[in-house]
Amino acid sequence: MGAVELALRLRLTGQSSDTLHNLVERARKHGIFPKWSRAQPIDRAQSLVAMRNGLSHGTTDIHTPGMTMIVLEGCAWAIDCAFP
Repeated sequence: MGAVELALRLRLTGQSSDTLHNLVERARKHGIFPKWSRAQPIDRAQSLVAMRNGLSHGTTDIHTPGMTMIVLEGCAWAIDCAFP
């Protein structure tokens, strides 16, 4: 998740004080992330924020080793969007 935050900071002029949520919103305004519509089943960018918060601040959820790939795929998608 740190790599996603760094990629967005680099792409969005290097402001380091923004939270991931603020970086995602700024990325949407700049067209880096696609805008979410209710027709899409999930909001991938917002899912990254939720995953990051859960992993950083802890939850009572139990994570299986296979869930690592879900996190990595989300990070790869975000970085690909930031640097196509």
